Order: sequence, then structure tokens, then C-alpha cells
Amino acid sequence: ERETRVLPWLLNTIQRKYYGRRTSSSQQTVKTISTRLVEAGISDSLLKKAQASFISTIIRGQGDVSEDDDRMLCNKDPFVLSHIDVLSSMFPTAKFIHCIRDGRAVTNSILQRDVKISNVKKGNITGILKKWGTFTSRVSQICAEVGEDRCLNVHYEEVIQSPEATLRKLAHFIGVEFSPQMLRYYEGTQSGVVPLSKRELSTQQVKNPLYNTSVAKWRSGPVGQHIL
Repeated sequence: ERETRVLPWLLNTIQRKYYGRRTSSSQQTVKTISTRLVEAGISDSLLKKAQASFISTIIRGQGDVSEDDDRMLCNKDPFVLSHIDVLSSMFPTAKFIHCIRDGRAVTNSILQRDVKISNVKKGNITGILKKWGTFTSRVSQICAEVGEDRCLNVHYEEVIQSPEATLRKLAHFIGVEFSPQMLRYYEGTQSGVVPLSKRELSTQQVKNPLYNTSVAKWRSGPVGQHIL
């Protein structure tokens, strides 16, 4: 529960600076490395290997996990999802979970927390909804291109309404055995066994059991008034 934005920054910077984009015959977007790097002896595989090493070091360092520790590593940062296609080639055995929440609820949460959205004016509900729609559609498309065996779309509302069934599906997807303890995640966060960031907006939420009051909360706020 510690979103640093370091990994999205790394991936965004390298993809923007050193890769171009072209559309393949299958209409999928393919990223191609710049000729400048190739001429300098830096191939696509070499650059990805360097990025993978950096990413692994960051994630292991955050959890104080040594190189010879074979525990499953996990990174939770929504903006990393824009690079699932690149990450899937860097980490051939990695699995990706795209959690989709109702855009109206997301917008309501953004307004309540006064979260800044790039290129969107404060309080612009339509702008926030469009931004959510664009991001969610793009990630869903990339997820489909990577394949259902590597990337799974799951809805936030599904987790809230059927937590055990959804967690069983997620556990099966990543290849681990389901445990009832997964439903009592808050025991670890409350005791301090699971480290949390004091700066993360959702830190207080993950110290409590799942609750459903936020699912339709948008209806009674400015988002509901804007839409209904």
C-alpha cells in the first residue's frame, strides 16, 4: 500500500524518450526502439533487461526482500497498468490484475479527496469522467492483447459484493491457494505486520474490513447531481 510513482515515472520516461509507435497488420500498437540507441549498441532486449533489474530492485527494497527470497513480489500502482504490454515481456511469468471501479464512484472519490488530475480543471466532473474512461479503456485493451492467462480484469464492486468468490478467483489466477486469512487482511495492517505509508490516502481504509457504503455514494453528491 505504498504508491511511490517511481515505476510509472521510469516506464513513462523511457517509453516516451526512446521508443516510437507503429501499428502492426493486426492493428495492435507496437513500440519500436529508437535508431539512435540501436546504433549505440543498446538493443531493445538490453534496455528491457536494465529496466527489469531496476524494477525488481525497487520492489524488493520496499519489502526488504533479498535476491534469493522466492516469495511472490507485488506492486500496487494504477499507473503501471499502462505498461502491461512492456512489463509482460520483461517479466515472462508475471500476472497483472486490472481492478475496474465505476467511473462515477472514482470521480466522487477524486472530488472528495481533492486529488489533482493532470490536464483537468479542479471540479470538472465531465473532464474527470472522460479521463477515467480513456485510461480504463486503454488498460483493458492492453490487458486483452497480453492475454487472459496473464492479465485479469476484475470489478471493484465484485470484490465488495462477493469477496470470497472473487478472492478465490484471484488466488487461482496468480497460482496460490486461497486462505480465509485473505478476507481478514486488516489484521495484518492493524498489527503493523504489513507496513503502510502515512502519506497514502487509502491507508486508513485498509485497516478496516471491507465495506459497501462507497459503492453508490456518488449518487448523493455532486456527481449524482451532474449525471442524473
